[in-house]
Formats: sequence, C-alpha cells, structure tokens
Amino acid sequence: MVGKEKGFFKRIKDKNAEILSYQCIIHQTSLCGKLSTTLKEVMDIMIKLINFLRSRSALQHRPFKDFLFECKVIERFWSIKEEVITFLVYLDSVESKQYHKFLTNESNMLSVAFLKDILGYLNVLNTELQEQKKLICDLISSVSTFRRKLEIFEEYMKNQDFIHFPTILEYKKTSDIDCSMFLSFLSDLGEEFGKRFKDFAEIGKLSQFLKNPFEVSPTGE
Repeated sequence: MVGKEKGFFKRIKDKNAEILSYQCIIHQTSLCGKLSTTLKEVMDIMIKLINFLRSRSALQHRPFKDFLFECKVIERFWSIKEEVITFLVYLDSVESKQYHKFLTNESNMLSVAFLKDILGYLNVLNTELQEQKKLICDLISSVSTFRRKLEIFEEYMKNQDFIHFPTILEYKKTSDIDCSMFLSFLSDLGEEFGKRFKDFAEIGKLSQFLKNPFEVSPTGE
C-alpha cells in the first residue's frame, strides 16, 4: 500500500512529484533476509525453535509462552538460553536434538548474539520513529544518528572491539572472531537506510530550520 515504487504512495507521487514519504516500521526479519542470507537462516531457525518451545510448553506454563511471544523475542530467548538447552536434552527427540546441536555451535550462537544486539538497536529506532507529535526534523535526526552509529559500530568491530555489542562480548570464547559477515551486514544496513530515507536528505537544512531557526544562515548554508 505504501511502497515507493507501487501502491497508494506511488499513485499520490504521480500527482505530486515533490511529496516525501518514509516507512517508519522497520521489518526486522525481512531486513535480515534482504541483507544477509546466513543471518536470515539463523533468524528462521530461531523462530522455528521458539514455536517448537511454545508447542511443548504445558498449559500451566502460560507465563513462559507469553514471555516468548512478546516482542524482543531474541533478547528474551538469550536470557534463558541455558535453560532451553537443558530442556532440549530432557525432551530427547529427533527435533530437539537438532535444535540442541544448533544452540551448542559457537558460530551459530555468535550470529544469534549479533542479532540480539543489532535488533535491540533497531527496536529503539522503531520506537522513536513511531512516537506521536514528532516533527520531521526529529525523525531525520533519529535516522541520521542511527546511521552514524552503524559507522561507529563498523569502525570498532574492525578492530575486534565489541564494546557496542555486549552480547558478543559476553559470549565469545576466543580473542579473535571472524566478523566479516557482521561487518558486511552493518555496511549494507547503512546503505539500506540511505536508500530508504534518501528523500529527506534533500530537506536537511529545512528540517534544521524548523528545529533551530537561528542555527541556519539566511543563505541556507
């Protein structure tokens, strides 16, 4: 309905080429699939695992099912991952053994750790973009700040510094890890945001004027 190249917004833009739009909702699963096949596979396995756990949870364990049903599911899963591993051993089924193998693989869990941290940042941004009574300059500022964060994340990670990815820092078992996939994802994510919000780059000075008019010179420079 609101696609930039088709749908309702495309029809509106055909009538007024100067109209601007943005998608405030960042769909995390589709974003992972678009930017990284491997991370998409990890995300899919995690979703299947969580559905598997829900189906094995007895009715009296409703709080557990609600706990995993809420948003930030990867974050919530991480907090009980050791208990989940123990539970999978207890089930002792073909499917549970497959999930157990996945969760005890260091490479897989580093990917889950990365997803937990980066999706946490995206959740914060999503919340900011959907807040009520926000000016366009506030939205542009939130996106610009996030893009700058991605650049900083890359710079630190290239040096094996995971200060901005505390879950990786917590889990990693060796001094050096292969970050190539994560670095590629961060770079592609920055480019994706550049494309998604490119229309607003054209009104940067105008948005700055709306927020702090005295910071913009009469010439607009």
